[in-house]
Amino acid sequence: MSSEFEPAQMTLNDVILIPKPYRNEPFWNSLKSHPSVIQTVDLYDLGLVFFKPICPKQNFYLRKM
Repeated sequence: MSSEFEPAQMTLNDVILIPKPYRNEPFWNSLKSHPSVIQTVDLYDLGLVFFKPICPKQNFYLRKM
């Protein structure tokens, strides 16, 4: 995924799947802190990014056992 990606361009019901988010951890962290991003889910091998504004801003992660 390009570092030129702009989350503010996404629409309300968009979801982005990021394969292996820790391969580019600074990019993943910048997505999590972007004001347009409402929720993130870290599945370790896959990251989910949600833009639905009716939800509170939250970041979830599942630990790899």
